[in-house]
Amino acid sequence: AKVKQQHKPQNGMMARFVTAAARCLSCNEPLAKAGVGQPGAGVLCGTCLADKDNILDVAHSDVCETQLALQACTSRCGNCAGISEAWFLERCKNATCPTMYHRSKTAADLEKFKAKLDSLDF
Repeated sequence: AKVKQQHKPQNGMMARFVTAAARCLSCNEPLAKAGVGQPGAGVLCGTCLADKDNILDVAHSDVCETQLALQACTSRCGNCAGISEAWFLERCKNATCPTMYHRSKTAADLEKFKAKLDSLDF
C-alpha cells in the first residue's frame, strides 16, 4: 500500500516542536503502529480499519463522480471551442474561462481520488 507523503521538518527552531506522522486517509488522525499486518493497516487508523469496506465504497464513488464531472467539463469546453477532440482542449489558453478552471481543478481532484483509491486497494 502507498502511504501519503508527509512533509519532513528541516533543521531549525520549529523542527523541535513539529513531528511528521502518517495520517489516516479517512479521518486524518495520526496513525498508530497497532494493527500492523492487517490489510489496510498502513493507511487507515484502527477505528476506520473496522469500516474499511464502506470507506473503499465511498472512495470508489468519489472517483466515479469526479470522472463524470470531468467528462461534462470536457464536453462544455469542446462546445465552446467548436471541436470535440480532447487534445485541442489542452491547448486552450483562455485564462478567464470558468469552465477551463473547473476542468483543471476537477482533473487534479480526480488524480487525488485515484491515488486514495489505489492506496486503499487491499
